[in-house]
Amino acid sequence: MESIEAPQHGSRALGLGRAMLLAAAVGALGGMLYGVSENVRILASREMASARLDLLGLLASTAQAVALDAIAMGLLLALVGAAIWAAARSRNKALDPPALLGIAAAALTLILVRAGLWDIVEEPIKQAFVRAGRKFISSELWLISALSSMGVGAGVWAGARRSGHGRRLAGLALGLLSAAVVWSTWSLWLAGDGQTEPLRVSGNWPLIALTLIAGGIALGLYLLVAPATRGGRRQLLVGGALATVSVACLAGGTMGLPRRKPPLTRAIRQGKGTDLPRPTPPRNAPNVLWIVMDTARADALSCYGNPRKTTPHLDALAADATLYERAFTVVPWTLPSHASMFTGKLACRHGCTDERPWLDGRHLTVAELLARHGYRTFCCTANPFISPKYNLARGFDTYAIVSTFSEGRKRRLLVRQLLDALSPSDHGGHAATRLARAWIADCAEARQPFFVFLNCMEAHNPYGSTPAKGRWLPDKKALDKALAVSQDYLAYAAGARAGTPEDFAALRALYDGDMTYLDERIAGLIAELRSRNVLNDTLVIVTSDHGEELGEHGLLDHCFELYNTMLHVPLLIRYPGTGPRGTRCADIVHTTDLFPTVLEAVGIAWPRTPDAHGRSLFAPPASAPRHAVAERYVSTPWAAGLMERFPRWSGVPLWRRLRCVQNEGFKYVWASDGEERLFDLRSDPGETKNVIARHPDEARELRAVLAAEIPTLPANRGEATVRPSEAR
Repeated sequence: MESIEAPQHGSRALGLGRAMLLAAAVGALGGMLYGVSENVRILASREMASARLDLLGLLASTAQAVALDAIAMGLLLALVGAAIWAAARSRNKALDPPALLGIAAAALTLILVRAGLWDIVEEPIKQAFVRAGRKFISSELWLISALSSMGVGAGVWAGARRSGHGRRLAGLALGLLSAAVVWSTWSLWLAGDGQTEPLRVSGNWPLIALTLIAGGIALGLYLLVAPATRGGRRQLLVGGALATVSVACLAGGTMGLPRRKPPLTRAIRQGKGTDLPRPTPPRNAPNVLWIVMDTARADALSCYGNPRKTTPHLDALAADATLYERAFTVVPWTLPSHASMFTGKLACRHGCTDERPWLDGRHLTVAELLARHGYRTFCCTANPFISPKYNLARGFDTYAIVSTFSEGRKRRLLVRQLLDALSPSDHGGHAATRLARAWIADCAEARQPFFVFLNCMEAHNPYGSTPAKGRWLPDKKALDKALAVSQDYLAYAAGARAGTPEDFAALRALYDGDMTYLDERIAGLIAELRSRNVLNDTLVIVTSDHGEELGEHGLLDHCFELYNTMLHVPLLIRYPGTGPRGTRCADIVHTTDLFPTVLEAVGIAWPRTPDAHGRSLFAPPASAPRHAVAERYVSTPWAAGLMERFPRWSGVPLWRRLRCVQNEGFKYVWASDGEERLFDLRSDPGETKNVIARHPDEARELRAVLAAEIPTLPANRGEATVRPSEAR
């Protein structure tokens, strides 16, 4: 093998180690600035316009972002520094610090400018990239892979020259060790992330990709350090190429497009929600803990008939509370559903819908009324729709949004993902329940009545996003197979994808695992009440804003129809004092009933206005059975997303309003395009057969009830909008 003479260096010449350290320092500084800029972007957003920030929460989230971005960018620029040093050595040139810093700064600027430009690119342009076929690998991959390849190649080359011709055994050991590193790091990331990201596209592709990467590194390093035979220089070149290309695939990957799961980094955004005068609360006023398990359908709980023991802690709560067997939401989407729960009104009355996402201030919320009567009010939500942006945070002294730290960032360095994946992932439930427990403890010590509202997103898609995702799957192989099933709900809605029964069963297992994880988080809140000796002084409500389609009608998600999979929700209420324990109520009730129920439980009189829909659950049973009603408005954001991705999609069945009403036996569904459906719930609980032609009298009766319950939508007075990327 030919030897290469080392260049003559001056006193300021840099060695490989110093070159990498200096470049890493430049990268770390750039990463810190990038992390700070992300926090500034969030603070400048409309959603935070009315927030009075919690300083400690802001500092903690900023420090986390700065540290992780600094490490990620520092590692990448260290590779760039190695590449610069190797290039100088190959030309017999000395490399001094100013030259290195200048080139490293230029490389960092190129990376950050490229990333920043992507953030400001309009959605149609991003979708054009998707339609052009770049669905799973973003354009940053090529730049970062090239830099990584040069840097790692330089390091391997320098190491091989210093060690000379190592033994074959040493080469084999080094190759196998590097392969093990590849497998372990990728496995850690995939396990921590749990979703189909850049290399986890479908089927066995992750296994094939990891095998090729590990094999490339192993063979390349073996060729580099093994004794050379004929063509020693060629052996070095082939080995170096294999090793560096493989390492580039490992270290240079970025998040793909479209993004299906937010980053694992979470932030707590806290703000002041109200400045209402605070009178002295009434004596012996009970506390209120209201938990919404976002997207939890009733049969997800074992106390509602799930054959899996998914929710043992909620089962125990049900045995000490009242379980409402037939509780229904009045609209199957988060924003209008919460507006209805907070006001006791149907969406057609309060006007906060998919079409007009703003809750007008003339509709008083339960939080406002409780705050006016001396309650300390706290909202902690993992769903950003419960926020000032949509006027739903009114009445809360403090609200915390446990959400994605960098909502708008569509790509991130793989090394940053690896750092994030070291912590267990969920949808923010751990942080949300921790904050709620601290608030409860503070109020209990101060002997002040509290209203704590909690929205937890663990059951929301993407399914399989919690550490318990594999709880109801037999083994790791089954878990990997379940995670590979497409969760592209828009593709299912457009008819571009059809899942098999096995696919939907696998997704249901992931969903049930996430419910089990949420059950454990809620158990901690109940334990906090018990440990503070305030459980019997607290009205505890556990419910959901809507259910979820899990393939029963070939759909995923909850925004396209009015099937009972989306409308039937769990409702457990533990009344304070000597309230009923271990009872089950079979009457039809609505989530709008919670508004008057909470007010009556705490002793606050409320005028029943003509547009009120909710009925206190303390009231005696009505003489006539109730009907369950629900609405679905035109989901413009979802329809827009469908049309962008599937230009030939015929969206008429989804571009329409729906209304439904049901009694003990039949369910009538009206559509704005003229279609009418009637389902016999006794013989067809899955709502698969339209029997309106066979039962015209039942349809006529329910049609009249529906017309009386749901009038025309009132004009909206707000200005909020929902983008397709937000509409979940």
